Amino acid sequence: MNRGTLGNKIDWTVRWLVILVAMTLGTASSKAQESGKPIRALLVIGGCCHDYANQKEILTKGISKRANVAWTIAYDSDKGTKHMNPIYESPDWAKDFDVIVHDECCSDVTDVHVIDRILEPHRNGLPAVILHCGMHSYRSQGYPDEVTPWFEFTGLKTTGHGAQLPISITNADTEHPIMQGQSNWTTINEELYNNFSGQLLESGHVLMRGTQTSQTASGQNYVDDCVVAWTNTYKSKTRVFATTLGHNNDTVADPRYLDLVTRGLLWSVNQLDDTSSKTEREGVSSLAHEPAPLQPDLSAELIAMGENDQKFRTILQEAMVKASSAPGSEQPKELPAMIEKQAEIDHQNLARLEEIIQLHGWPGKSLVGTQGSIAAFLILQHSEQATQEKYLALFQEAANKGEARKSDAAMLEDRVLMRQGKKQIYGTQLQSNAESNGKFFLFPVEDELHVDQRRTSVGLPPLKEYLKNFGLEYIPPVK
Repeated sequence: MNRGTLGNKIDWTVRWLVILVAMTLGTASSKAQESGKPIRALLVIGGCCHDYANQKEILTKGISKRANVAWTIAYDSDKGTKHMNPIYESPDWAKDFDVIVHDECCSDVTDVHVIDRILEPHRNGLPAVILHCGMHSYRSQGYPDEVTPWFEFTGLKTTGHGAQLPISITNADTEHPIMQGQSNWTTINEELYNNFSGQLLESGHVLMRGTQTSQTASGQNYVDDCVVAWTNTYKSKTRVFATTLGHNNDTVADPRYLDLVTRGLLWSVNQLDDTSSKTEREGVSSLAHEPAPLQPDLSAELIAMGENDQKFRTILQEAMVKASSAPGSEQPKELPAMIEKQAEIDHQNLARLEEIIQLHGWPGKSLVGTQGSIAAFLILQHSEQATQEKYLALFQEAANKGEARKSDAAMLEDRVLMRQGKKQIYGTQLQSNAESNGKFFLFPVEDELHVDQRRTSVGLPPLKEYLKNFGLEYIPPVK
């Protein structure tokens, strides 16, 4: 079987690109969407090396001043790394909660049965927030070289940190809902956790990067650059927000840190725009600035369509990753049927989207809310070239009016140009071919010298930062 065509029927390059740039719409927690009820959160905290006795109060009180959250605290006063938090003794430890905040530091709890018990609710869709040393816990067999079960959950392989020095924080995705209104800032002396593989797992998405300047023994300066906040889609369905920041009490108490973690928590349970959230100073939510959509039922329908789009597409992506590196004779027999199933989902979604466009025009933020609008974009992004060309101008008009994200319009324009064999404008598209031996490379960019200026104008991070997400090193053109 020809790997490039899969039986002369499937265009692998196009299919792969469609999957690669897919944006994840996580599964919502149905428990946490009951109107007016607080989010039921469990904070699991304790272990080595941190002032958890005070940080549990700083976190819960700080977040509750910003969002409607009812807390249960499972604090383990043991100061070592080998003690399991007692909350995990029960197999039903998570049954009464909408979200779990993991802030434990227990690297030497390595029993795979314990770890499996901890991960089971999350495998079943329970959202999570993972803070700081939570990333360095549960180092089971295969650590550090392999993707352990805990690494798969967090979305990042990280094994250590350097000296405590200030970290310069940069917002890497200004368009992401969590990052709305989040400015760049510099911490006090803090620990910058390494990125052992140089990047997140494929299920992760970068939100913030941090740089820290240190000195070698000979006195030379060097700069470490690492992901410090991200989202992860665990097991293709569970929303996870994570940050490696938060060693010292003053960092945890910093309003910018508490804003970030609060937004991450609300995003994980799909309530980032819920009107029950609030700020300490104003009593009115800066997290809930968006008015209710004019068509809430249509919004819910689009979001459901987007979730259906992403759920199976992620499973297909995993299968295609394995297939792309296997000899033709070893390609899984079920792959063609999986591709056809995804094509059927895309066809049904697009048919319904076109009905909506005929009735309402482009379904923008005011009509269906931010998440509904993003879902509509995903459906268009996964359509054929002729359809994308047909609606490009309409979508660009919506973005110019604030009804859609300009970064999405840029991505769609680049996609259309690439499919037309023309250079892209914003550098959002990658490609692979036989000459690259299946490895991805940046599709040619028009006036590449000024690409970052164009990216900034639509809310995209610098091209170098963007390509790091795919394990690619970017060398800018020489002036």
